[in-house]
Amino acid sequence: MKPAFAVPELLIAAVLAAPLAAWADEVDCEPAEKRKAAALLATAESADKAGRAAEAFAAAKEEGGACLKGAEEQRRQAILKQTSLKLGDEAEKKSRFIDAFDYYQVGQHGLEADRAMIRAVRAKSGDLETVNRAYAYLRRTHDDLGRLPQAQRAPNHAKRAKAGAAYLAELDALAKKNGDAALADEEKVFTTRKVTQGAGAHSLDELERSKRWLDLIGQSGRANQRAEQRGDALAAGDARRSFLMATSSSEFAGQSVKVQKTKDKAKSIGEARLRAGEKLAAAEYFEIAGQDSRAEQLREATEAESERREVSRKKQFAKEQDDLEKELGLD
Repeated sequence: MKPAFAVPELLIAAVLAAPLAAWADEVDCEPAEKRKAAALLATAESADKAGRAAEAFAAAKEEGGACLKGAEEQRRQAILKQTSLKLGDEAEKKSRFIDAFDYYQVGQHGLEADRAMIRAVRAKSGDLETVNRAYAYLRRTHDDLGRLPQAQRAPNHAKRAKAGAAYLAELDALAKKNGDAALADEEKVFTTRKVTQGAGAHSLDELERSKRWLDLIGQSGRANQRAEQRGDALAAGDARRSFLMATSSSEFAGQSVKVQKTKDKAKSIGEARLRAGEKLAAAEYFEIAGQDSRAEQLREATEAESERREVSRKKQFAKEQDDLEKELGLD
């Protein structure tokens, strides 16, 4: 099941569209606000006639339409639609695809906005944030287009819906490709570190990267499964480092039972080390088992014992020094 995203791009576009004209009839603007709206419209129209698209766009967008009515609001929207298309096209040609997308969105150029978004993904196909944003926008757009009543559908509705479906299929393929690549990287990391470090390898960074990509297409379970396998392999030994990595891997996979099983095994090894007089080693295993207070007590006891031995050693050394001095007649 694919995750849902709540990014209302179509809603944003709708807010910038016809409803503003309707709201204008309902909004009771102050005289100063009306004068400002008229001034902004005049600026937009003047800049538009002079070919200064960016200035015209900014003025028309800033006004927002709340204090304009009828023909004035229609003129403002016409400028916004025309300049946004021009600026979006210029941004696309310069490979500034997200800027282009934003322009197209404001001007309600849906087909162009969809295209700019997928081009942004193609330019940064390894960037999870960009792909995530594209998924959020295109999924919501595709769903909204499907729910739109026939009477409200634009002439290019079918074309946009078809293109959107193709873009989503492209995103699915990209997410799978990147997720598979991250799993392949994880295999290399795990194998290489296992050979060079002996106790196994920690490859959770690669697994996390894979999981985030695969989660976009509802396949995060593949990363969890790999993590579970790593946890099982690492828990099979008895090295302290392997146990630490085994619990982390099992936790990543959501396998709480296996996490506890590894901790229980660590506790048993800790008990064996303690019986053998290896208090510090025992403390490390007890810590893995979640018995922090017991581990701390053992460390404190070991430190106190070490201090006692040191005091005894110094006393013995002083005694031997005194005995030697007496023997040599130096006292």
